[in-house]
Amino acid sequence: MTTFAPGHAASSKKSSAKVAANFATSTASRCTHYAWNLSRGKTNDWEKGKGDAVQFDPVDWYELLREGYSIESMVEGHWQVMDEFDPEHHIKLVVDEWGPWYRPGSEATPGDILEQMPTLRDAVFSGMTLDIFQSSSGEKSLWPIARSSSTA
Repeated sequence: MTTFAPGHAASSKKSSAKVAANFATSTASRCTHYAWNLSRGKTNDWEKGKGDAVQFDPVDWYELLREGYSIESMVEGHWQVMDEFDPEHHIKLVVDEWGPWYRPGSEATPGDILEQMPTLRDAVFSGMTLDIFQSSSGEKSLWPIARSSSTA
């Protein structure tokens, strides 16, 4: 599988040769996207940028949705590169994890960061993301939400 992380320039010509070489032996291209930076542009630090899962103001609603909406351009960018080498879409796109990721403190079991409390905000985020996946131009194989299979 070929992995593209958030921020990867999937559509750059420089990476196209590497992508083509990987696609020659692949059956899927994989990407991961977490909407975690709710700092409103103040930082890109993984720890400092995270918001709270249950204590948030209205601006944080929109910031989370804005962060999540960026997956649309990521998915479309992947399909543009993949179309150059596989126009019939024999290779599928797998978004192996997606969803909001918050700072520790709102876990159902204190200390277990994989048990963050979901809210209506998360449900709206999930609906928006699933709509993006469903309406994107290519064929997807798999879109598991982050932590859905990670918790017992």
